[in-house]
Amino acid sequence: MLLGGYNETESLSGPEKYAKRLFTILEGKYQVTFLTYFESGNYSLFKKLFGSENIQGKQNVIRLGIFMLIIHLLCNKYHIVHITSFSRFAYIAYFFSGHSKIVYTAHGLVKKEDAVKLDAPYFYKLKNRIAEKTFFNKSDFVVTLSPYLKDEIQQYYPYSVESHTIFPGIDEMFLHAQGATIKRNNPLRVLFLGGFAEREKAAYSLIEDIQARQLETKITCIGFSEYDSGNLDVSHVNKSDSAGWLEVLSSCDVFISPYQGETFSIASLEAMALGKIVIAAIHSGVAALIKNEVNGFAIDAHSQSQIPDILESIINGAVAVDDLSKNAVLSVKHLTWEYASEKHYQAYIDLYNLPKARAV
Repeated sequence: MLLGGYNETESLSGPEKYAKRLFTILEGKYQVTFLTYFESGNYSLFKKLFGSENIQGKQNVIRLGIFMLIIHLLCNKYHIVHITSFSRFAYIAYFFSGHSKIVYTAHGLVKKEDAVKLDAPYFYKLKNRIAEKTFFNKSDFVVTLSPYLKDEIQQYYPYSVESHTIFPGIDEMFLHAQGATIKRNNPLRVLFLGGFAEREKAAYSLIEDIQARQLETKITCIGFSEYDSGNLDVSHVNKSDSAGWLEVLSSCDVFISPYQGETFSIASLEAMALGKIVIAAIHSGVAALIKNEVNGFAIDAHSQSQIPDILESIINGAVAVDDLSKNAVLSVKHLTWEYASEKHYQAYIDLYNLPKARAV
C-alpha cells in the first residue's frame, strides 16, 4: 500500500509525480492500493474524520478521513506500507499497521526547511519534527532520491534506519521527445528553475550579473513566486501539466538549478533527457548524475561568476555543446519510471524476504 498525497491532475510537483508514476507502474503488475487523506481543499471536519471516497473511479485509490484510515489499516493486512512523501497523517501508520513493513521516501528534510520559515507557528514545526523523526527512526527502510540527501539525513538524524538511494524516473515523453537544437549563436535561451523566495532573490542577483556582462541571452524563470525583478529583462512562466512543461523545457538551450541543498530535481533530469545543458550546484542531489564538462556542469554555488562564465563560453563556441548534449541523454536514458519501480519492488521483496510475488 502506498500512502501519501495523490494529485488527480497532471500539474504535479516532484513528490506528487514520484508517487503517481510509481503507483501507475506498480498497479499494472502487482496488488497495490493507494491511500490518501482529505488534506487539501474545502473539506468538512466530518470528512476529515470519517470521510471515504474512491478517486477517479478507481477501487484501489481511496481518500480517507483519520478514523477511516485507522479502520482501514486495522482491517487490511498489507505486507508493505510505503509512505511516498512527508505527510503528518501518515504518522498513524506506525501505530495501526500491525506487522506491516514500513518504507518512507524522503524528498527533503522538513526540519531543515522549517528552520527558515520564520513565520510558521512553533506548534506547527513541533508536529512536523515529531512526525519526521518517527519516519526516519521507526521505518523499516528509508528511500532517498539522491546520495546527497542520504548524507544529509545522517547529519540531522544520526540514528535513522538503513536508507537506500533510488533515483526517480523520467516520463516517456521526455525520453523520446526531440529536444531543440542547442545554439551557439545568440540569443542563448536560458531557463532558471525557481524555488522559495530567498533563493529566488539570489537567482535574480545572478541574472543581474549575466546581463551586466551584456551576454546575449533570453532568460525565462519558472516556478518563481511574485518578486519584483526591477529592470531585468526576464520572462516568467508557470510549470503546468507534463505536456506544457515539455513544451517550455524544449524551448530552452540551458537549464539552471543553481541552488545548494536542492535534494533532487526531477526537472533537471528531464532537461538532461532532452539533451539540454544542465547547470546545477555541486552540493545538490542531481549532481550525482553530472560529470562536470562532460554531460553538464556542477558548479560551486558560492562562486557567482561561474554561471556567467559558462554561458559566455557556450555563446563563444568554446564549449562542445553537441557532445555535452549527447552525453546528457546517454547518461539518463535508462532512468525510466519502469526501471525506478522495479528497483522499489525489489527493495520491498528484500525487506520482507518473500519470494517474488505473483503478478496480478
